[in-house]
Amino acid sequence: MLAFLTRRQDTPTPDTTGQSQQGASSAVMRFLTHGGAEVHVDSGGLVTCLGCDYTHDWSSIIYGRGDANEHATDCRSMPKPPSA
Repeated sequence: MLAFLTRRQDTPTPDTTGQSQQGASSAVMRFLTHGGAEVHVDSGGLVTCLGCDYTHDWSSIIYGRGDANEHATDCRSMPKPPSA
């Protein structure tokens, strides 16, 4: 078999957003903004952008999903630098 088909990466890929640990425990959906920040939706429908601090509390995850997707499409925020 060709070598490039069987190669695998032994070291994990570093997280380029620096945000996977922030709010990831309650997020059931994540959307990526054009700038690379994440928009999270939790099971209660709370939408939170980790780039521009946009938040909106929907009564349903269905509405939260649509809002998060729309916000991620329009938002140009980059990820915030990690806290020291």
